[in-house]
Amino acid sequence: MSDVHVDRAAIMDSATVGFPELYEIAIRKIENRFDIPSDVKEKLHAKREFGIQKYGERSFQSSLTNAMATPCFDDLLEELIDSINYALHIQFRNLFSTQNNAFEEESQKILATLITTYNQVSALKKRVS
Repeated sequence: MSDVHVDRAAIMDSATVGFPELYEIAIRKIENRFDIPSDVKEKLHAKREFGIQKYGERSFQSSLTNAMATPCFDDLLEELIDSINYALHIQFRNLFSTQNNAFEEESQKILATLITTYNQVSALKKRVS
């Protein structure tokens, strides 16, 4: 009978499956669906590593519970506001620049894109909340 009995408890108790490692594998698979340059992927990975070091158990990639409960939309909207402020600051600096302002039109498009993205994320948050 021992050849058909599986000691599930011993096997499962000895397994070490860490959620952070599984999370990273899943995120990398998702990244590969998009045309993300490798240097950006490296920066994204480094930022996730920094986040798990900084927030530890409160990090969204430390557990399934945190991954599902983290206020992602609020975090994303906050970061977009920061991005919009940086883009506005670039416009501010441009007002006082003595250099050629050839990038002004492009930087205005970036600002408009950030504002549009903020509005889209806000609308999506309302739909899923």
